[in-house]
Amino acid sequence: MNMDNKVYKVEKLVHGGLGLVRDTEGVVFVAFVIPGETVRIGAIRKERRRRTAERVEVVEPSPERAVPPCPLFGRCGGCQLQHVSYEAQLRFKREIVQEVLARLAGVEAEVAPVLPAASPWHYRARIKLQVRRGIAGFFAEGANELLPVPHCYIARDELNALLPTLGGLVRARGTETVELMLLPDGGLWAIAAGRGRKTYRWVNGGWTPDAGQRAAFSQVNPERNEALRELVAGLAGQGPCAKAIDLYAGTGNLAGALLGRCEQVTAVDSDPAAMELGRRSIGKDHAARVRFVNMKAEDFLAGASDADRPDLVVLDPPRSGARPAVSGIIRLAPPRVIYVSCDPATLARDLKDLAREGYALRSITPLDMFPQTAHIETVSLIVREG
Repeated sequence: MNMDNKVYKVEKLVHGGLGLVRDTEGVVFVAFVIPGETVRIGAIRKERRRRTAERVEVVEPSPERAVPPCPLFGRCGGCQLQHVSYEAQLRFKREIVQEVLARLAGVEAEVAPVLPAASPWHYRARIKLQVRRGIAGFFAEGANELLPVPHCYIARDELNALLPTLGGLVRARGTETVELMLLPDGGLWAIAAGRGRKTYRWVNGGWTPDAGQRAAFSQVNPERNEALRELVAGLAGQGPCAKAIDLYAGTGNLAGALLGRCEQVTAVDSDPAAMELGRRSIGKDHAARVRFVNMKAEDFLAGASDADRPDLVVLDPPRSGARPAVSGIIRLAPPRVIYVSCDPATLARDLKDLAREGYALRSITPLDMFPQTAHIETVSLIVREG
């Protein structure tokens, strides 16, 4: 390995899980390192304004360095932090949220400690495998190379047990992905997609075709999802809530959590299948208190009147954030907003837009939805001042 003789100190981890070092030309991002470590770096790849080390030698390892159990770690693109002890992962994620909010939104927030997962391993109740030429696996980090996966260390054991059974599904003509799911009732499902979409259920030791609509909306980490619901419900209960609007509601996961704190909830989502499943899953006892609206969030808000003004808006947007909906939220002027984010950068951008119109961040709590990865989930309470 042709390495530079100069030793560099890793300053910190940044959003995405990369370490940051500096050379004479500026910042270099380095994968699979830990703050405080000293490293030698080899070739540097330049992409636009970003410089990334392609090779690294750890000279002085951190005491927080762990031995990754997965032999594919460092090649597979699924995990970024298996080399870091779990306690340190939680601390670094908190620091990343603080840094991103300060840098992108100008918010010096007191970020709460990250709520840890009950288990940092074997927690995923759904995984998506890529399929190429009849072989299923995960893509290599930053490459189109497919890595066969005999065992995934962050997937539930029930799903790992199914990996040897996928031959017929992955060899089917036109299959490009196979998604495996474990539902709360213990049911095991597979969705094979590509030129079409077929759903299967594991029955009596084999895969049986099934319509399986409900399988399409199972939670990735059910244990952490319950913690998320409890956190959102607790924040909703910190003030009066006659009416709430749940944007990007999906199947009503958070709308259901709001029912113990709010009298009426309007759940809004652009996916008609998710909305229909939400109507069925909410149950007859609560049907009169939850209204499901199949619309884009921004379109719903654009048509809302003063009479629709809620006490609370809850939103759980995709990674791209909620910018299309922010102007509509501002126009409705709810006293409180609970923002569930899976990307600190787009959260910071949206907080900055809300701050211009008199909203302030009251609290922010990260949850570790995806241990061993760089993904960071946060729940923010935002209040209208004045």
